[in-house]
Amino acid sequence: MDRNSIIGLVLIAGILVLFSIFNAPSEEELKAMEAKRDSIAKAEAKDTAKKITAENIKANDTIPRPVLLSGDSNAVANDSVNLDSLRGIIAEQDMKNKFGIFSVSAEGEGKYYTLENEKIKVTFNSKGGRIAFVEIKNYKKYSDYVDGNDSYLKLFDEDSSAHAVSFFLDNKTISTENFYFTTASPVKQEVKDKALSISFRLKTSDDKKYIDFVYSLDPDSYVLNYAVVINELAAENVASSLSLNWQMKMLATEKTRDQEIMVSSVFYQYEGQGRDYLSEMDSDKLALEAKTQWIAFKQSYFSAVLMSETGFDNDGSDIEIVTLGSTSKYIKDYIANVNIGADNAKRVSVPMRFYFGPNDYHELAKFENGMESIVNLGWGIFGWVNKYLVIPVFKFLEGFGMNYGLIILLLTIIVKIIILPLTYRNLKSSAKMRVLKPDVDEINKRLADEPMKKQQEVMALYRKSGVNPLAGCIPLLIQMPVLIAVFRFFPSAIELRQE
Repeated sequence: MDRNSIIGLVLIAGILVLFSIFNAPSEEELKAMEAKRDSIAKAEAKDTAKKITAENIKANDTIPRPVLLSGDSNAVANDSVNLDSLRGIIAEQDMKNKFGIFSVSAEGEGKYYTLENEKIKVTFNSKGGRIAFVEIKNYKKYSDYVDGNDSYLKLFDEDSSAHAVSFFLDNKTISTENFYFTTASPVKQEVKDKALSISFRLKTSDDKKYIDFVYSLDPDSYVLNYAVVINELAAENVASSLSLNWQMKMLATEKTRDQEIMVSSVFYQYEGQGRDYLSEMDSDKLALEAKTQWIAFKQSYFSAVLMSETGFDNDGSDIEIVTLGSTSKYIKDYIANVNIGADNAKRVSVPMRFYFGPNDYHELAKFENGMESIVNLGWGIFGWVNKYLVIPVFKFLEGFGMNYGLIILLLTIIVKIIILPLTYRNLKSSAKMRVLKPDVDEINKRLADEPMKKQQEVMALYRKSGVNPLAGCIPLLIQMPVLIAVFRFFPSAIELRQE
């Protein structure tokens, strides 16, 4: 290399050094560049998190992203995103997509609360704000009665029942069973002198918008009042799409499950009509065809009944009974999906009532809505005889505090006295027929080959003696409804259960 080449290279190097010195960024410019790179890296990480689905994230996965290395302001390299943080971002986004404004209530802890009075004890779960199970006091299931256990009779348990309200939101069906409600009520409340209530709130991202489930219990009552309250959700059209989803596998409580099954079904009553019911022997389903006053999940001696003063709309409502086959724990599966929608407004309240109690004719008759008809007193005239004769007499005798064995004896005697005139006519006619029997036998023997003449002479003998051959049959036919009604009453009387 000659001298001129060396001088040229030195001059070029000098120029580069001088250029770097005069064009180097200031300290303020370096900080600005660093901040810009940080913001770009965070934005890229957030964008990556949105694109990655939860199904693609595994325990040992690493997700590359550009990260500014600590201590090196000029370098960007690949690192792994904190998976817990990413999962949290994805889960939060999924919740918002799935539940909308209610996503804030999608996580929490379910806690139990109770309301009880002298007759029933109701246990609630804050998850879903639902009725978890109901116990009826002063009654026991058969096995507890035999074993001498003091536990209350339970109609259904939490694991095999459902109670939720569903509605449409952003073209999706939302069910309250997925949310955790809050409440300021005490964990345990005992109703004595006045009604007490418990209110569960389903919150949204807006404190003014919420759904309340309000339950109240009166002293000495089998009725649990229930109201669904919608606040400031008119814009979301929540109230108009409300549906109550109620289901339970009713627990077997009696000695013989097969006998329970034979009289267990879903009963219901349309407005202005008599009660009806689904099949008691097979699985059955029905789309309701008119406004319905009440729906009863009935077994032998106890029922769970849902009532509405204004009636349940038939649009989209259905009821179902499902047989369960061989199981000793449950009787049948009862299902009701009921339209409880209302006009959208700033604040909407949908009142209902639950009855959890015995199939006591007088207890159910207090509601004056035909619910007492679920008690199996027999059809037609047999039911009328029980309603207006047997039950009033039974209740009258019960009022004296007598033993039920004595009450049954006295009831039988009273019934016999009432039908005594008919019985007397029957006996009198039978006695006359016995007196005339030798004469009738003689006519039959003498005119054995002349049927027509034989019949004429026998009838002439009856007329002469003042005997009507049908007189003994008619009183018997009149007595039969009374006797069958009494026979039908005893197995249905809750008062005689375990007595």
